[in-house]
Amino acid sequence: MRWAAALLALVIVLAAAGAVWAILASHDTPPDDIASCALDDGARRARGEEGLQVAREDIRAGTLRPVRRWAMGEDEALLLDGTGFRVLVVGVPGGPPLRGADLPFRLYRRTASFATVLLERDPLRGVLERCVAEAGGEPRPV
Repeated sequence: MRWAAALLALVIVLAAAGAVWAILASHDTPPDDIASCALDDGARRARGEEGLQVAREDIRAGTLRPVRRWAMGEDEALLLDGTGFRVLVVGVPGGPPLRGADLPFRLYRRTASFATVLLERDPLRGVLERCVAEAGGEPRPV
């Protein structure tokens, strides 16, 4: 009889652990939340050099500049302003830094090393900024 009670207790513990895992697994991370929001509102994901071709001249000229920065738990987001577009970069802990004069070039060459890179062609709409705010971004100094 004791083994039946122990087995029942084990089943209950496993069921509770499974429920906790399911709840945690169903919640998107901040980079996923931001990307979903932005893509739904007309931004696009920038992958590789081809995804950032619109930024090439600004990167070369050194005019792609940081304008906003957010902390998002352990993640960090940075909004860069270019000529007629904006780029949002979400970094991850232990990933490449979102600081430094060479950031635009590093971003252009290695977009895959960041959690997500999003491009907004009509920055007056403010899609990227709104999506970061909705995902709980806390403004930080640029």
